[in-house]
Amino acid sequence: PGATDCSVTVNGGELDIGGVLTLGRAGSNTNTVYLQGGILRAENIARSNGTARVYFNGGTFAPYCAAETNRTMKGLTAAYVGAGGATIDLSRASGAYTLAQALLPEPGLAGTDGGLRIVGGGTLVLSGANMYTGPTVLDGTVLDLGGKSTALTRLEGTGTIRNGTVVVNDVLRPGGSGTAGILHLDADATVTGIVEMELADRIVGTGTIDVSGATLLVTDLNGLQRWNLHLLIHSPGGVRGTFAETNVDGSGYQVLNTGTSLYLWNGSKSAGTTIFVR
Repeated sequence: PGATDCSVTVNGGELDIGGVLTLGRAGSNTNTVYLQGGILRAENIARSNGTARVYFNGGTFAPYCAAETNRTMKGLTAAYVGAGGATIDLSRASGAYTLAQALLPEPGLAGTDGGLRIVGGGTLVLSGANMYTGPTVLDGTVLDLGGKSTALTRLEGTGTIRNGTVVVNDVLRPGGSGTAGILHLDADATVTGIVEMELADRIVGTGTIDVSGATLLVTDLNGLQRWNLHLLIHSPGGVRGTFAETNVDGSGYQVLNTGTSLYLWNGSKSAGTTIFVR
């Protein structure tokens, strides 16, 4: 493009750039990408000059970053997240892809943005000063925190969090709504909001997991009658607390902390106790 402002809108189907999508080649123009649906495939999205903005609002960005220099999104004027959220598909990424560009709520958005969903089985390094307010969802993927402390509003899905410290302020949900799964926390983690789990869900860690200020919400309490002892969380690095509040009161169960594991326990000391591990 020359000095004229221009934009690219993807709202369905698939657009393959065939290389790096470079925005703002002229010194004063404004280039904007609106990713509202479908899939945008490119080696990377980069800024050359001028103003370069990306609006994530329901579409998927799928980088196929073969070159080491093109494995990091950074230097854009802004990257915004709308109500439809941002999805990053890593299925064709060669090696880890780094999102150093901060993800910000779309200006003027009423309510919470749609957050960030990571799919495709790869590794996303999240190193920007992110301010998006929606959920962070892992779909069999790895989220690398870049060695820093990261605060997330909501964390859910299946996959691994690693390389840093994570604080979840609203909801931690292994699996997903109506979907059981295991969430691996290979990082120190603190939950100050709700830990929402089905009985088939597990949280498995390596560092310290602190739930002393959190609330436990088990969504299918009726299934508890099958076991005397039911595993919720396990981490050799230690588990702190037994939750500030739970919804198991009145069920005949209590939360038992062994130092490295949290169980729901009905108080039975019989030799026939069964530990269900998924």
